[in-house]
Amino acid sequence: MVLYVLLLFLEIAAGILDCPKNNTIKIIGEENLLASRLLNFSTIDHHLDQCGEEAFNLLLNQEKKSVTIPYTFIERDFSSKKK
Repeated sequence: MVLYVLLLFLEIAAGILDCPKNNTIKIIGEENLLASRLLNFSTIDHHLDQCGEEAFNLLLNQEKKSVTIPYTFIERDFSSKKK
């Protein structure tokens, strides 16, 4: 059974990934940060830059509406990099 763990602090994720017996743990980061790219583990990108831009435009135009910005799941295989 694979345990999926969502960790906000990528340093903690890196420490867990460094353990030799972590075959059942899958780390998922947030926002496609540099650490997740360098350590080659999956991440969820919420596109915060687009969220901020849309929020600013709504405020600037004094609009009250809902805007949907889909997230992107970026799957990577950490095990292929851990040699």
